[in-house]
Amino acid sequence: MCHVDNGNRNKFYLKEGVGVRDVRSREVEGEEEEEELFKGKEVCYERVGCFKDGLPWTSTLSRQLAGLPWSPEEINTRFLLYTRHNPKAHQKKFGYSPSKVHLIGHSLGAHLAGEAGSRTPGLGRITEVTSFFDCNHARSHRFYVESILNPDAFIAYPCRSYESFKAGNCFHCPKGGCPTMGHFADRFHLRNQKPNRPYYFLNTGAFSPFARWRHKLSVKIDGNNVTQGSIFLRVGGMTRNTGELEVTSGTLKPGVTYTKLIDADVNVGNVTSIEFIWKEHSFGRSQNKLGAEMVIDISGKHGYESTFCSQDIKGPNIAQILKPC
Repeated sequence: MCHVDNGNRNKFYLKEGVGVRDVRSREVEGEEEEEELFKGKEVCYERVGCFKDGLPWTSTLSRQLAGLPWSPEEINTRFLLYTRHNPKAHQKKFGYSPSKVHLIGHSLGAHLAGEAGSRTPGLGRITEVTSFFDCNHARSHRFYVESILNPDAFIAYPCRSYESFKAGNCFHCPKGGCPTMGHFADRFHLRNQKPNRPYYFLNTGAFSPFARWRHKLSVKIDGNNVTQGSIFLRVGGMTRNTGELEVTSGTLKPGVTYTKLIDADVNVGNVTSIEFIWKEHSFGRSQNKLGAEMVIDISGKHGYESTFCSQDIKGPNIAQILKPC
């Protein structure tokens, strides 16, 4: 192992391996400088550890082409604050305590935020915006921005597995409540630190707005015939109304209750109305009539239950308005 010290500015250790295989040119202070890229070797920096010319460092093509990383002193990462009042020149004096500062970093920025925290003791909060499970990494910062505007959105439910969550086995929040993903996640304090503690799951939309609000909808239908079709509900609330939510599709039998978990794209608030509509799969004039005898909606992180009833039956594509039972 040899020790290389470039004027105390670019200090690193180079472990023995195969010889130099590549040369890279770069411009430093107006002059072009050739830099050797070591293949099959390892560089170690005092503060950040060692990097080897192999996995996991070369897991991306860009790293394979770039070679081993430069030293922290050469990269010279700095943390500068730009605000609305000084968008072009960084702010040199802050005038407030680090405890009031919240650093938010996405992707590589998350690593930089952690590095800034190690250099600045007493920071109030550091948030790493990244993806887990099936989240879209490039979209995760958009989830975070939306969570700032919707403090009660992105409710995550405790569950042992995502399969169990999809099956509807983990709908209600426990007595201690449910966390929310994003900016207001710090409102929830995890009390159970045991190894077998549950995971937390939620669904998001494919497009903005991404937040979803979960409803468990049960519909008992009445009618004059068994038929083939689809059942839809519209849920109205104190704040907004949903569009058509499909509960089931296929054979529709009077007297049967159909249940489905649905993630609505709007927060309706307290449920005040339910509208039932069914669509027949066959063409031509139909004599079949169906109606919702009872609809039960369970929603919200506290599992509020609302029940609506009717004695009407309607033909296909005709809305039926239910009233609270």
